[in-house]
Amino acid sequence: MDRQYTKAQLEELKGMKAAIMHPCKECGGLGYLDDDDQTVCDCLKLFRYLKELYYSNIPSEYWTLTLESLKIDGDYKGEIKDYITHLDTACRKGLGLMFSGPQRGIGKTSSMCMIGKEAVIRGYQPFYVIAQNIIDDKFSKEKQILERIAHCDILLIDELDKIVMANESNIPKQLENLLRGILPNKKSIIIATNFTPEEIEETFKIGSLLDRYIKIIDMEGQDYSKKLKDKWEERLLDSEIKFKHKILVKESKKYHTNVRER
Repeated sequence: MDRQYTKAQLEELKGMKAAIMHPCKECGGLGYLDDDDQTVCDCLKLFRYLKELYYSNIPSEYWTLTLESLKIDGDYKGEIKDYITHLDTACRKGLGLMFSGPQRGIGKTSSMCMIGKEAVIRGYQPFYVIAQNIIDDKFSKEKQILERIAHCDILLIDELDKIVMANESNIPKQLENLLRGILPNKKSIIIATNFTPEEIEETFKIGSLLDRYIKIIDMEGQDYSKKLKDKWEERLLDSEIKFKHKILVKESKKYHTNVRER
């Protein structure tokens, strides 16, 4: 699938490249350390990795998230680690996860994005999307989101519950049809929702499919979002993405190795 960017997105990527590569003293901003363009400079590795994160649509606030820094309670972190360990098998068989539960701020979206980020590092193409945007795209002329869904390796669907709150009776059926079309076709889906497992079944009537392809993790725990709100002013004043964050630099080298070996 040929990647298509809007003018604004191209400008963002251009700015990202300039911030990462232009100041590099190792390669002089060229991206390579020799005249034959064989030895890739770390700055180009970093840009290529961040470009993939950007293309995945995973929000940038999760780019520096690690399994160790993930704020979730109980054994949920072990579930995520186990899924990541078996990511290749999960992708091959179309197996996914659903992070559910009515509590907010307990790490459902973070857990989903952590898996998506690891998928990028491993050379897969995840795609993060809010459920309502899928419905909106069905009625648009471009069908860009549906096109991305068709070609991604791992689909990350967030806020599955919010579209039902719109009180439009046809929306759950549209999502149900989408999931029924995707799940049996070996595409891994990760879902984050405030619905309980019972509400999922009552709304979408896809219990048998979920049993076969998706493991439901019914989450409970501390609302970490309250602590994040305390840092709101600090984040507002320091909103620029730290492209050269040490975690991103380290992960970009793993990404470069994995892509080269695939």
